[in-house]
Amino acid sequence: FTLALALGFSLPLVLTSRVHVGRLIFALPILLMIGAFGYVWLARRVALVADRRHPGAARALWPLVPVAAGIMLLVFGRSSWQELRVAPTASAELEIVGSLATSPIGDRGNRGVAFVAGDRDQSDTEALDVAAYRLRIGDRFQFVNLALGERVDPMAPRVPLFFGGLITEMDEDDDDLPGRCDLTYVVRDRAREGFDRQRESLDACGRPPDVVRAP
Repeated sequence: FTLALALGFSLPLVLTSRVHVGRLIFALPILLMIGAFGYVWLARRVALVADRRHPGAARALWPLVPVAAGIMLLVFGRSSWQELRVAPTASAELEIVGSLATSPIGDRGNRGVAFVAGDRDQSDTEALDVAAYRLRIGDRFQFVNLALGERVDPMAPRVPLFFGGLITEMDEDDDDLPGRCDLTYVVRDRAREGFDRQRESLDACGRPPDVVRAP
């Protein structure tokens, strides 16, 4: 039965693992079972041969089994515990959420946030990313996708967060970005060059804009 599972289920996963390495996790228990069966069979054969040449030797070695198991448990348990204590690095998504959540809204009269992640051609991909941010900080911001023509709801109590190809919206001849002088600009690294090119549209504000860097 185990061999049938390995050939019918695990083997296709192994051969197609280039699609996603995480698929191998389902094949791992079956592969471990096959390895354990092979180890037990080999250990029995070695014990049988040793007992034939030296009667009673195999029985004398049996007390060492729990000792060896205990040593392995300590060694592998210690290494596993050390890996568990290593804190995972923060993902780019969490860093961006942190940048948005801690942006200086209210300072110097800022009344909203402009999330600059690309131009209008990248707005579809940007909307997918922003959907993940909305799950975490949707209770604080009113998300306004300018690429879809959305507008701020004046009755909403949350401050607006503009997104959707803002490099295009920042064009100095385009008034689609409302209150551009009163916004905090959270700029992703990949969009910094484009933001710097369009920064001239903010020169008429009379003061430098508040810019927060995001990964």
